[in-house]
Amino acid sequence: MKSHFTVVALITFFSAGSYATTPPPTNLNITLKGTVAEYCSLSSDVPGNTLELSLSPSSINQIQFEAWCNTESGEIQLDIGTGPLTHNSGETIPFELQFEGGTSTRIDSQNNTGPSISFDSSNKKVLFIHPAIHGREKAGEYQTAMFVNFFPK
Repeated sequence: MKSHFTVVALITFFSAGSYATTPPPTNLNITLKGTVAEYCSLSSDVPGNTLELSLSPSSINQIQFEAWCNTESGEIQLDIGTGPLTHNSGETIPFELQFEGGTSTRIDSQNNTGPSISFDSSNKKVLFIHPAIHGREKAGEYQTAMFVNFFPK
């Protein structure tokens, strides 16, 4: 039993000696990195995403958009896609779309691409909607869907 104890004691002594001769590291440099994903948000002043248009000959409706992106430039491209206002009978009402300070685009059965605009995300943009009413439209509800696409520039 004595010899077994001596072997264990010698192994322990030599092992401890080898650890004592290697100094532990004194500095550890760690680089911390992370990436924030590109993010954008878009909102409008239209409650419930349904705008009840005024369909009188002189009416001008509007939607105010607020868009934001966390990109360096902060610049945003906003594109509109839609079709004419359509009655359940198939009759359509064309209309003009125009961003504040931009050119007007006519939306009808041949053109469903609305205006496009670039702007700084710290600004709000207003889209004006002017239905082309001639006074002989069928009574009833007219509707269409508008798609607003936006992306950072």
